[in-house]
Amino acid sequence: MLKLIAYLTILIAFASSAIARPQYSILQSYGIKCTGCHISINGGAARNAQGNIARNAISLIPTDKVPVLGTIFDKISNNNSFFDDKVMWGMDFRYLSARFPTPDSNLTAMSRQQRFMQWSPYLIITPTDGLQFDGMYNIATQIDPTFKGQQSWTATATLNLNKMIDYDNWLPMLRIGKFQPGIGIRWDDHTVLSRWVNGTKAQVRGKNGEDYYTKMPLYPPDDYAEYGAELSFDKYDWLQLAFGAFKSTNLLHMPPAFNKNYSPDTLGKDSISFTGKMLVILPEWHGISSFVGGTFLKNGELILSDAFLSFGMRDKFVVIAEFSYSDKKDLMHTQAYLLEADYQFKDYFIPFARIERSQSREIVAPAPYYRNLYNFGAHLNLLPFIELIPQYQISRYEHISGYASQWLLQLHVFY
Repeated sequence: MLKLIAYLTILIAFASSAIARPQYSILQSYGIKCTGCHISINGGAARNAQGNIARNAISLIPTDKVPVLGTIFDKISNNNSFFDDKVMWGMDFRYLSARFPTPDSNLTAMSRQQRFMQWSPYLIITPTDGLQFDGMYNIATQIDPTFKGQQSWTATATLNLNKMIDYDNWLPMLRIGKFQPGIGIRWDDHTVLSRWVNGTKAQVRGKNGEDYYTKMPLYPPDDYAEYGAELSFDKYDWLQLAFGAFKSTNLLHMPPAFNKNYSPDTLGKDSISFTGKMLVILPEWHGISSFVGGTFLKNGELILSDAFLSFGMRDKFVVIAEFSYSDKKDLMHTQAYLLEADYQFKDYFIPFARIERSQSREIVAPAPYYRNLYNFGAHLNLLPFIELIPQYQISRYEHISGYASQWLLQLHVFY
């Protein structure tokens, strides 16, 4: 019954991700901060009023040329709020077609699999200025649970005293509940190397029969969430700061939190993760917008840190660089580098190229493992609220001859 409901909702959505995309923070015109389009300072999930209209009319297919279709999109494009914006709703749906290797399997011989990565309706309630409640439920976790640490729901309350007492934004905002800490760039593409560590627990075979080592989650996936609280400071247009404290219940399902015996670190089951984020928006120079920032998570002997830089021209191009680092005493040390370039030929067609390199060093391994990943693809908006991402991916380990490659296809439906 649940699967039937999922299929029907997909059909309705086609007649009606945007998960956070760091590319759009510069390519669009609603500001570089995540709060330009999302209610969360970390981006992703529910969108605010600006986010709802940011890409609601972008379409390869002219909807006004198709009978009935144009009328449908006109009615839904600005119809996600009620009671003077006191109640808003939204949705993200994501689907992935790819080959997923298993131990001792050949990537090219694997049958293509179809996976529901996300199907999340959102609800935002603002009973009064300065107080907001929001939540989501990811139905896809019940249909196709894929990622360790992923949670099926989130719910938060945000208190902004600046709006209540008109204090000129000198006071911090407080967000409490169960939600995702602000760590790393919130990519909606789970294939990026900054989110994985290459382990030695099992082997898979590449395109030419060579052995590859499986990858294990490094950074928690999208919809990872913990109970916690976060303070954010947003006084200046050029600066954003955030500090948080979270439980570690779900973090313990992630390999970086394991102990040297590769089992959950029971000593840390009641520990607190401390997080921080800083974003600095640099002055515009000859039409070039840019920002730089970083995040960290510290929990006992586990450290996850991330630094990023992005620059580009609105409606033209964007370049993103990211460096991710992790360290767990007596277990593992990783580094990952990412460089991506996107060029906007049309607002509905944005091809991209991404180069990545990771280094993983397990204490039990005699030497580090180096992996390179090359991605070539495009963001294609066929219709408003509907985006396809065809992608060709090449993966290679430096200590093994040959390579593995495949086509991937992602579908995002957002509202």
